[in-house]
Amino acid sequence: MLDQVQRSPQVLAFQKEVQRLQRAVLGANAAAGEAQTRVNDLETAFERVPLDNSDEIQHTVESLREELRNVQWDLNGDPTVRRRAEASPISLSQRLGRILCATGI
Repeated sequence: MLDQVQRSPQVLAFQKEVQRLQRAVLGANAAAGEAQTRVNDLETAFERVPLDNSDEIQHTVESLREELRNVQWDLNGDPTVRRRAEASPISLSQRLGRILCATGI
């Protein structure tokens, strides 16, 4: 049976805001995954086709990869640290998960 607890308007507003934020984070995570695929495709194309300005293009692709890695770390945490089961700073996705569990959303 569904939870019949009465919630104040402030709690309901907070829960709606958390849900909105969760959708935004999930969308950002999906966009980051798509961007990662495109950066990988750029690297593959760069390796296959020699260009006169290859140093500049390589630098641009490496900068894109680094910026994308930073976004993904902010959203999901450092995957190498998690694989080693070491303590790591909590990511935005983890924070949202904790809030969702705590508020019963």
